[in-house]
Amino acid sequence: MSNREKISWCAGVLLLVALYLLSSTDLIIKEKKREICRISVIIDNVNDNYYGSFRAGMDMAEKKYQADVNFITLYAENDEEQQEELIARNRLLQKTYEKEAERRKTEEQNRLLNMIQNQTAGQLELLSQLMDELERTESRERYDLLLGKIVVIGTYLKRRKNLVLTQYTSDGNVLTMEDLRQSLAESCDSLKLCRIRAAYYVENGDIQLNAEDILKCYDTFEWLAERLSDVMQSMFYRVSQIDDDLRISVHIASEADLCGLMSERPDLKVQQEDEKEWFVGCSIFRKRGGR
Repeated sequence: MSNREKISWCAGVLLLVALYLLSSTDLIIKEKKREICRISVIIDNVNDNYYGSFRAGMDMAEKKYQADVNFITLYAENDEEQQEELIARNRLLQKTYEKEAERRKTEEQNRLLNMIQNQTAGQLELLSQLMDELERTESRERYDLLLGKIVVIGTYLKRRKNLVLTQYTSDGNVLTMEDLRQSLAESCDSLKLCRIRAAYYVENGDIQLNAEDILKCYDTFEWLAERLSDVMQSMFYRVSQIDDDLRISVHIASEADLCGLMSERPDLKVQQEDEKEWFVGCSIFRKRGGR
């Protein structure tokens, strides 16, 4: 082989080596390296919504910033299978909590209804007696009178239940004078069916008081309405705040002797002002809890 041929062979071998290096390595022409950011996200919450939001954000970060995102929790590192198991467990616990909350809510509602029923047992018994008499009566006048009494008691039961439910949903076991005013307004209106003119006055409607004090004011009105419905022609019921007390003042028009009719309530002070005019008053000492 001549020197010329040897040189040609050597040049060919060198060319092949150069092409190999160009195609397979970066020893001659170096490509620009893309830096990969390695990120680890650690959370301490396995809620599925919480996890799903993080997962979506991490997927976007991987594409936009060439990031290698590693998702772990404080419960398990680099173990998405365990993460999914924790999410399923959390869903089961959430359903258990919801069922327990619903059970407690039902129990509380039943407790309140039983309490209301016990507090108004007298009115419920009276209502039953009136309904029985209503079915037996043949007099149209007596029928209308009984029906009016039933409406009065039914109105009281409804409004008192609303007051109790408002009491237990309020912050601090309070009711307002406005709550009392609304209850008295409906009860006074129902007394028209008993041919009784009734009116009321409640001052400071926006003031908050202990709920038991408001209930006592409304219970006193109802007691008077039930006790005197057959003998009084009119009633003006006033509730005012004097110092630390609630003062109940009632003006009643009646031909009957009210002193004997109200002997069951020694807390009520009865005074005859005129031949057919009576004044009934009492004070309710406020409990703490109002403002």
